Amino acid sequence: MGATRRLRGAVIGLGNVAVHGHLPGWRQRPDAVIVAATDLHPARQAECRAALPGARWHDSVDALLAAEDLDFVDVCTPPSSHAALIEVALARGLHVLCEKPLVASLAELTRPPFDMPVADSEIIFGAYTEYTGLKFAFFLLAEYGGIVVLSAIASVLFLGGYLGLPGMDAIPGPLWMAGKIGALAFLIIWLRATYPRLREDQLQRVSWLALIPLALLQIMVVAVLKVAV
Repeated sequence: MGATRRLRGAVIGLGNVAVHGHLPGWRQRPDAVIVAATDLHPARQAECRAALPGARWHDSVDALLAAEDLDFVDVCTPPSSHAALIEVALARGLHVLCEKPLVASLAELTRPPFDMPVADSEIIFGAYTEYTGLKFAFFLLAEYGGIVVLSAIASVLFLGGYLGLPGMDAIPGPLWMAGKIGALAFLIIWLRATYPRLREDQLQRVSWLALIPLALLQIMVVAVLKVAV
């Protein structure tokens, strides 16, 4: 039997997350190799050559995708650019790896401070008040099952999955994976148990006076940069 073909990938974005997080993980993978990289800042070409000695540098994402025969791309740019880069890569039939903030997982799970649907301090326990017994248990099982699933996804995307710390190879990969999932699940549960819930007016004030203006500012800055560049 012939040797198994290694998957060929490229890294888009070479900031601290990529250089100190993603690239060390890729170097430990026997079934994948990073063959190319690009970044919006040409000055990071030196970092690319130091971190990926055998990878080819491209001045733009379009040039990288046009020149390389790839199986996947690892998007390590700021979140504001994810959508456009993912769309371009998927249009070429590539697999896309893209990290998303853990905050989005908390909102998806309606965990604090995004727990308005089950604001127990204001309407007892939200919609769950109407259920008892097994029906009530199913709601909680679904919530905590979601915590485990999203913790597993975050472990793979952010923490290297089954890969262990350097020098601790004696610990099996499944134990590393289970430990990372357990640590993230504990963090999510600990937040609700430790910190008081924000009042609805407090969360609304932060959203309207801080988060929405920041989001609009980000849209304008990205629009100006896209037009200027």
